Amino acid sequence: MSSHSLPTSSSSTAPSPLPEPSSSSSSSSFSSSSSTSTSNKVLSVGAIQTIAPKTEEVRGDDAGIASDRSSSSERPHPHEGPDWINPKVFGIASVFHTDASIADFLNRVPVLKASAKESLLSFGPCSLDDRVYKVQSSTEPPFFFMYNCLFFYLHVSLPFDTFTVDVLRALNVAPSQLYSNTWASMQTFRVVCRTFGVRPVANCFLHFYTSHPSDPVGWHSLVSRAGSVLFKAFMASYKNFKERFFKVFVESVGTPYFFDAAGQLRFPLFWTRNPTKIED
Repeated sequence: MSSHSLPTSSSSTAPSPLPEPSSSSSSSSFSSSSSTSTSNKVLSVGAIQTIAPKTEEVRGDDAGIASDRSSSSERPHPHEGPDWINPKVFGIASVFHTDASIADFLNRVPVLKASAKESLLSFGPCSLDDRVYKVQSSTEPPFFFMYNCLFFYLHVSLPFDTFTVDVLRALNVAPSQLYSNTWASMQTFRVVCRTFGVRPVANCFLHFYTSHPSDPVGWHSLVSRAGSVLFKAFMASYKNFKERFFKVFVESVGTPYFFDAAGQLRFPLFWTRNPTKIED
């Protein structure tokens, strides 16, 4: 299937310019000390209120899939998968499986930072056999999966900044392996830091959370450390987010934001079997 590039956002609330890619090496450990609407919709994200963009005919999280709603349970799915993956993940296919579905979503929802070049990344649909834990084949360029709700509701933008890269690396998880509510906490932390004019730092953020990977591995989330609650828990759910993922391809010009000078990944692109455990 073909991949798609897209125009950058021109919103006045666009994220700050891209930082230089982090040069830190990978680490698997962490120490705790270290419907149509005519108006903007206010969504609660932790203790922060963010504004979802206006949409035209369908909600932003439904863009591209309004006429493509066959349940993932009705599609072919493997009876087996890696023994370290929770079997509940095996049957979940993406609703973004046509070029039209990707193009429609990208035309409606900003994905790239305003300062990012279009040529850094491209975007593509998933096949009916793709699963969110799938790894890159020998014939595919580097890619990773992303959920559409992260862009529509939380205003995540690509390529990731140093803070996001460092959190993913410290937790040893792929972007699609991290539960959406944890992304909400990360975005809230970023907004608070900007409000006070400080740089968001992964170790500072993770100091307030514990991490207990499941066995077998499923979606990974952070839990507030007892007595050190940073934000009020974001309890709202993103309906059907687990089946709304698509491919983000790393183009050659975008390589420095995902690989270091030695060619090593700055964070996992694909699901890992050993996310980092952070004790209480």
